[in-house]
Amino acid sequence: MKHKLETFVNFPIHDLDLTKYVANKNLSQPQLYELYALTNHYGGMRSGHYTPHIKMRGFNVKNSFDDSHISHINEDDLKSGAAYVLFYRRSL
Repeated sequence: MKHKLETFVNFPIHDLDLTKYVANKNLSQPQLYELYALTNHYGGMRSGHYTPHIKMRGFNVKNSFDDSHISHINEDDLKSGAAYVLFYRRSL
């Protein structure tokens, strides 16, 4: 029987530096990225519930969406063992 891993992975919210992974090494700026959304998965391998957390562009507010309920979330609450898919955008 297989079980879902629920190991906490400490991921960066700000300044994810991917400079050393860029093919063009002649770039003058570091390649920094900001987390703007993530999807959590609660449940097992065969079923579960997904909830996204999204930082709206142009706003410094993070929202959590759970079915028909939307609430504000603190940055400290973004990291959990339920984090499943992370979405980053390049910082300008």
